[in-house]
Amino acid sequence: MLFSIVMPVYNSGLYLSEAIDSIIDQTFNFEENIEIILIENNSIDNSKNICEKYATAFPNNIKIIYQDTPNVSLARNNGLKFCENSEFIGFIDSDDKISPNAIAEVLKFFKKHTDINLAVLPLFFFDNKSGEHSLNYRFKSNKNIVNITDNYSSVHYHIGGTFFRKKAIDRLGISFNEQMDFLGRCFIY
Repeated sequence: MLFSIVMPVYNSGLYLSEAIDSIIDQTFNFEENIEIILIENNSIDNSKNICEKYATAFPNNIKIIYQDTPNVSLARNNGLKFCENSEFIGFIDSDDKISPNAIAEVLKFFKKHTDINLAVLPLFFFDNKSGEHSLNYRFKSNKNIVNITDNYSSVHYHIGGTFFRKKAIDRLGISFNEQMDFLGRCFIY
């Protein structure tokens, strides 16, 4: 697949379908170009059943990894192990959804900027909250590219909605700190 989306899942049954559907319903052909790696973290709600329903409906595009320990960083690392044939890897959380043209725009960006290895999408709330995420101020300048070594106030602190070229992840040996149970961090130099 061209894109692998790594999605840790833990007790997110209330919104998991909405997150997965936002990836399936992309304007960019899902069945030909996108796979979702669901890492089910031993949820106690109906998340496991939802994951299995989608994996049954899309057996060529959706894989489930079962993980006994609910640790989001470990889940992301385990998900990365199953992205062996992808050109791009994205991280979408199970409580996030993306706009219908998000992946097409990410691909367009990477094709235009062949020397850049990381793309970030703006974040928006849904359901009980509305509006933009506070981190979106970085997208207001109309700059498509930010060099974080020069403009350190634009560092992205949220992995959801972040896409990487797989070759950069492989070359740099990027992984998530599994001691950080709530928020995984990844640094690109």
